[in-house]
Amino acid sequence: MTQAPILDVRDLSVALLSSTGNLPIVEDLSFEIGPGEFFALVGESGSGKSVSCLALMGLLASHLQARGHAALCGRALVGDGADPRRARSGAAMIFQHATQSLNPVRSIGFQLMETLRTVRREARSTAKSSAIGLLAEVGLANPERLLAAYPHQLSGGMNQRVMIALALAVEPTLLIADEPTSSLDVTMQAQILDLLDKLRRDRGMAVLFVTHDLAVAAERADRIGVLYAGRLVELGDTQDVFSKPLHRYTAGLLASMPRFGAPETRLPALAGSVPLPGAWPSGCGFAPRCVAATDSCRAVHPAFRGEPSHRYACHHPVRQLA
Repeated sequence: MTQAPILDVRDLSVALLSSTGNLPIVEDLSFEIGPGEFFALVGESGSGKSVSCLALMGLLASHLQARGHAALCGRALVGDGADPRRARSGAAMIFQHATQSLNPVRSIGFQLMETLRTVRREARSTAKSSAIGLLAEVGLANPERLLAAYPHQLSGGMNQRVMIALALAVEPTLLIADEPTSSLDVTMQAQILDLLDKLRRDRGMAVLFVTHDLAVAAERADRIGVLYAGRLVELGDTQDVFSKPLHRYTAGLLASMPRFGAPETRLPALAGSVPLPGAWPSGCGFAPRCVAATDSCRAVHPAFRGEPSHRYACHHPVRQLA
């Protein structure tokens, strides 16, 4: 990465606080996102993707604690000298279920204008015209009429576009999208992804896209990070990761993807499931599910290594055992 990163995450960890001791949920997560980059964070449910994003936005519940370092445009989000409220002024986040994130008893116009008046300090008249412009920018027809509508009167795809408009209201340099298309049909998914891509290009903002859909990551992302049991296991350029996966978990996920024109045979599946926090093995987290695991895998957690453009955490990468 030749340019200074927009988002710089170093050894980010999140723990659940309890009277019997802290329970790790995410451990030593490190990655960078450059200006205008589309970065995908993928993994099965329970890997720690959403918790990591909430930590970056300073939205963790009181019983969760983040440590390590994360900075947005040089301003600390997590770690020494962190001022999350000031630092995240350049970031916005959209969530999986837009209808649950919008206020059901307030109109779309009220919610947009309230954000504009609070964040941009716009006057009421200016905020109204800005809200109409944002709704038009995200592809909603008749935006002026929609100001008076309520979330329950709109479809899931329309509500997701409203959420994107709310995110754009803060003029972010980084947009975090936490599985924003998983509750939508395939056609609407494609439309929302096209919209995010267009906005990224038009506004020059970076996107951190959280998903468990490898096909989406392959099609849209510039780089990809694979998360498993709270740890990053592979990180690199999307083309490299998908064409030459080095970690057995990544290879297993890719092997389970259906392919157009492939013979009609049963798809391979990874046995078992992601271990729950508190039940992580002492060595490699994937060792209990890995057919190539050795005693060293079960005893010692592998260090991150490889080329700058493609790194992995595995004692026995795929290329050595294939």
